[in-house]
Amino acid sequence: MRTYGVAKSASEAVRLSSCVDCVFIPDGILSLDSLVNPASFVLRTTTPAASNIAVLLTESTCLLMTPYEKLKTMIYRGQLDSGQRIVERELAKKLGISRIPLREGMIRLENEGLIRSVPNSSNYVATFGPEDLIEIYSMRVWLEPPATRLATLRKDDKLISELGNWCRKMEDALEKDDSSQVDHCDYQFHYTIVCASGHSRLIRAYETAHIRITSFYSDFLMQKAAGAGRLVRQHEKIIRAIDRGDLDRAAKAAYDHVYHSLDMFEKKLGVYLEGPPNE
Repeated sequence: MRTYGVAKSASEAVRLSSCVDCVFIPDGILSLDSLVNPASFVLRTTTPAASNIAVLLTESTCLLMTPYEKLKTMIYRGQLDSGQRIVERELAKKLGISRIPLREGMIRLENEGLIRSVPNSSNYVATFGPEDLIEIYSMRVWLEPPATRLATLRKDDKLISELGNWCRKMEDALEKDDSSQVDHCDYQFHYTIVCASGHSRLIRAYETAHIRITSFYSDFLMQKAAGAGRLVRQHEKIIRAIDRGDLDRAAKAAYDHVYHSLDMFEKKLGVYLEGPPNE
């Protein structure tokens, strides 16, 4: 039997997406690609009340992602390659939509820097070079420690349980060498904390920084190089600090964890945000 949930906030939507098959969310509460679980349907409705669910449960409900959201998710997951030329007719047919809403979605993504329009030519998926990826990844260093501090102030048992759940799922994925699931669980772990901060502008900055694009480029082997146990232990350290209500330790644990990942990322790409280390 398929299970359903109705979310009234971004953090609740993230939590529900890990434990039910289908989540209903109000329009505009967050970016859909930030919480999509590949095994779940996430449906938008302007009136997400229990009485409306029966009306929405039709075979077509899985199509309720907007063209904008579909395109963005495809780019984040590498289903549209960096620099790839977008052929509107083919893509519209693949998505089962007309070209007008497709173009509207592409305009939004162009404004966000994910699509590049060439005059008198065509549209292309933006190319992310090593410098772009380091800048995007470094946003985590600046955003996640204060978000973790605020989440610690507002923490409850549900947050601790949810973070523990993502941590366990990530550990299972690491043991199975499931790179896609590792990336998903890792992002959701950190995004859950960001949402729990309750800081709407910080959440929006996190969502629009294209942090998920780094998952596709980061390479699972880099994460394996850090050691499966080490990654999980770093997450558990963050959870313990949040659970104890220790603001400083929680923020520092988040900083140390993300900075360590950035350092590995810089060495992998040979690009350094603050210049190469002294030999």
